[in-house]
Amino acid sequence: MRTREPATDVTVRDLLAHPALASARVAGGAGGLGAVVRSVVVASRPAGAESGALLVLVPGPQSTGLDADIALRVAADHAAAAVLLPDRLVASSTSRIADRLAIPALAHDSADSQRLAHELEALVVAPWVRQAETLLAAASAIRDAGADVGGGTSALSRLLNAPIALVDGDGAVITGAAADLPAGLLVADTRTLPGTGGLLVAAPLTLAEDSPDAWLVAGPIDAGPARAASIAAVLELAATGLAGAFARRRLAAEAKSGRPGARLGPCRPVLPVNLGTLSAAAGFAYSGADFVAPGV
Repeated sequence: MRTREPATDVTVRDLLAHPALASARVAGGAGGLGAVVRSVVVASRPAGAESGALLVLVPGPQSTGLDADIALRVAADHAAAAVLLPDRLVASSTSRIADRLAIPALAHDSADSQRLAHELEALVVAPWVRQAETLLAAASAIRDAGADVGGGTSALSRLLNAPIALVDGDGAVITGAAADLPAGLLVADTRTLPGTGGLLVAAPLTLAEDSPDAWLVAGPIDAGPARAASIAAVLELAATGLAGAFARRRLAAEAKSGRPGARLGPCRPVLPVNLGTLSAAAGFAYSGADFVAPGV
């Protein structure tokens, strides 16, 4: 199984490190180089900026430094990340405006602004592609694990390169690597909390409607907001995929203890349920009074 690191943010500074901008320079607004770039917008005139965008100005024969100055103001008004423009349009006023607005003005000498924008767009969307690949790999890992909850958590741990544990509502580890859980993690709405030695990311696994029956916990990990969000997305997907295996594991344990269904919580039947058909689908025999797990 081929895996990649989860998504990370691409900043204006990262774009400047791209070979396509090897000869580019920061004409002004260096204070904004840490801004995150979410998209690339190509415009033939100073318009069309959007939040988090790299505005690529493709000038016409009559374009002047005034177009560059207007583009910076438009970018600031729309919370764009930066403006990329030909070096010939940069004037002294361009640098002053960029510094005042903290919008990086990136000057380049490429003869093809459209091609340059295309190359940079590939870099901007790459983290989202990696995140999609990670989610697909997680879905594949959970599918391959089948009814093996422990195998599923182990596969997730290898995929995310992080300790993964399945814990019950009291924080006791059911399977996987033990995590040092801070008080309140399993009842709070927040899914990302600081832990001992790094960040903890959690996703609920719910069988009934009232409250989570278990939690998938990743960590502690050394990660920024972007990777934490990516891990959270993977855990939420995995929790859904592992719910069936977890239910079978719980039913087997309760059947063995002689208390079938005691820990599954209250249920509100919506449609008539044939328990014989339902239990057979889950791999259990239903005698009319009790569940019998295979091999128990």
